[in-house]
Amino acid sequence: MRLNKTSFIVAGIVFFAVVGFWYASYILDNDRNGAVNINQSNKGDITESLTEETSEEETEIKVYITGEIKNPGVYSAKIGNRVEDIVNMASGFTEEADRESVNMARHIKDAEHIVIKNINDEDGGSNDSGNDGENIMIDINTADADELKKLNGIGDSLSEDIINYRNANGEFKKIDDIKNVSGIGNSKFEKIKNNIKVS
Repeated sequence: MRLNKTSFIVAGIVFFAVVGFWYASYILDNDRNGAVNINQSNKGDITESLTEETSEEETEIKVYITGEIKNPGVYSAKIGNRVEDIVNMASGFTEEADRESVNMARHIKDAEHIVIKNINDEDGGSNDSGNDGENIMIDINTADADELKKLNGIGDSLSEDIINYRNANGEFKKIDDIKNVSGIGNSKFEKIKNNIKVS
């Protein structure tokens, strides 16, 4: 009888030990899985945050605009912007701009070069001289409006501006001085420099 009682006690101790070991293992496994889930969740949040930052950086693009624009240069824009947005960034068209030559509603692309043509360019307007300007030489200190309009890209408005500048500031000292006239930038000067002179 004593043996059976002892066996019963030993069996009970073993039973509770096994149950306790199983319970302790269960708790530890849950804690470990919870930590893994939390780490994975945090890692996902960090990855998502980095992706959003990278995506935001990649939306910025650069566009170069020149020609008949008030402030030519390179401008930062975003994907989805249109030509109209870049024109506005550059303070708008000059008086000699051929506004019909550019699609203002077109979406822009990174690293593209937008050229705003002059209304008197051969492919965008008429030239009063009726020639390509290769065989003329105009003295910008003495030429009248009609003579100045023989120059490639010089229309009514710019010819008057040249004369007004000359009257207000005196004769041009060198041909490069014509770039001081509003509306005549480097690109336009390159078109006429071989056909002008100063006396």
